[in-house]
Amino acid sequence: MDLLVAFKNDAAGHNMAKHISQNMEKDGDMYRGKNFDLIEIDTPAISADWLDEQYDYDGFVFLSKTCS
Repeated sequence: MDLLVAFKNDAAGHNMAKHISQNMEKDGDMYRGKNFDLIEIDTPAISADWLDEQYDYDGFVFLSKTCS
């Protein structure tokens, strides 16, 4: 199972998380789903190397909008 991760101060990631979490069950700071879970974090994704130490998931998917 994967963990979707959104940075609270990233407007695009926050909006995606808000939309996705509507049909999920809230469990503390986390939203639980059938195929994936979701969490919003206080630190930017670039600084989120601590996630794999705190959460046991197959993979992490970071919700964000990128432009070039």
